[in-house]
Amino acid sequence: MKIDPDIETNKELVNHMGYIYGHEFENEILKMHPFFIENPLALVDQKTIMWLNEVIWNPKNPRFRYIYIPGDFSSQVQVDLLVTNMMGALISKRRVIPIFENESGRSIYLSLLESKNLYLVEEIMSRKYFHVIDEELKKVAIEFQNHYKKYNDSKIGFDFSLNEKAVIMLNGHGSAGNYTYFYGDTVISGSEIVKKLVDMKLPKNSIIKLTGCFTACTLNISTLSIEQIKKSFLNGDLYQIYYDDKNESFLQQFYYELKKQMPGFCGRVDGYVGAISDQLVSNVLTKKGQLTTAFAAKVQGSDGTLLLKREDARFSFYPLDACFESAS
Repeated sequence: MKIDPDIETNKELVNHMGYIYGHEFENEILKMHPFFIENPLALVDQKTIMWLNEVIWNPKNPRFRYIYIPGDFSSQVQVDLLVTNMMGALISKRRVIPIFENESGRSIYLSLLESKNLYLVEEIMSRKYFHVIDEELKKVAIEFQNHYKKYNDSKIGFDFSLNEKAVIMLNGHGSAGNYTYFYGDTVISGSEIVKKLVDMKLPKNSIIKLTGCFTACTLNISTLSIEQIKKSFLNGDLYQIYYDDKNESFLQQFYYELKKQMPGFCGRVDGYVGAISDQLVSNVLTKKGQLTTAFAAKVQGSDGTLLLKREDARFSFYPLDACFESAS
């Protein structure tokens, strides 16, 4: 099962690493592995993938993000969301570390890495990739287990070093103008999530990414046409797409509540336009007007849909005395 068919050559793989981790890291791996420069059009092989995994997942590598799904994992939807996001990270070569509120949540995750529970991972994958045959699902499930057994790391709470600029992907299912994340029958309000973060000792300089759907929106469907949406996107006028000034978005309410409960917070909170993908997809429009393969935000206009690069479809809230360093 090749989820990202667009990345086939060494050059494409290196460019993708630059997109995820920045040009500094791209230059680093070119120096570390001259084969990339000498054979840019060679097809990516398993040896190259294994080498890159060792570089990315080395404990000393500072380029990683955290995934946090609030709650006690009593809902299967929460477990499914974590696994599919971790799988998406594996495919895209993005190093991520899951954060849990307590040992119970982490135990559920770690149990999925046990060989005897391979069938559980397969079941989760089947709900995500329902069009894929069982044999291929098993391969993906085995890849998931083997990868996170070898490179496993997880945390309970935010026991970060003082110098760390933590980037936290706060995952959940959302809808426009709704101040909650929902996981099946489990619903958690934005203010509850903020309290959990504060109780878990969230670092004041964190970058929080609200990666649920429509977190920066007050409307689900735009009255604009696809061409109008595209024009607004390329001109940097995202607010025109899914926003009215009569209501507040999840992002706005979340940020104001965070500043209320944690006055010293000087980091950044990001929200997104549209429905968010947790896997790489093709034919995604960037703010430079190019098509690429990336995590996407799917927007719906009056006459169709359009895929935007997720990080280009981002709004940010931060205080004037922001203490974070620039991060994508």
